[in-house]
Amino acid sequence: MQRRGSDGSANTPYLTVYDYGQGGIWRVILARSADQIAARYPELKIHSAPPDWMSDELFRDIEEHSTVDIDDQDEPFLAALRTQRGEADG
Repeated sequence: MQRRGSDGSANTPYLTVYDYGQGGIWRVILARSADQIAARYPELKIHSAPPDWMSDELFRDIEEHSTVDIDDQDEPFLAALRTQRGEADG
């Protein structure tokens, strides 16, 4: 499945998790490739499929409510990852 990114390019959804030690923050990130996500946000783990424990309902909820475009500089989750690394926004 492909979707249009904020810049109009064709992006693919990738299931990712930020593991902070006590749990994880799940997002579907729209990107041109998994390599693009890994290069820009190395702290995220990219899943090729939902983990066995994740129900279809939970996955659909993440897709519906937590899908973000990798190029969205104003997206709070991605901005927080950059801030944590000490990078300026933009």
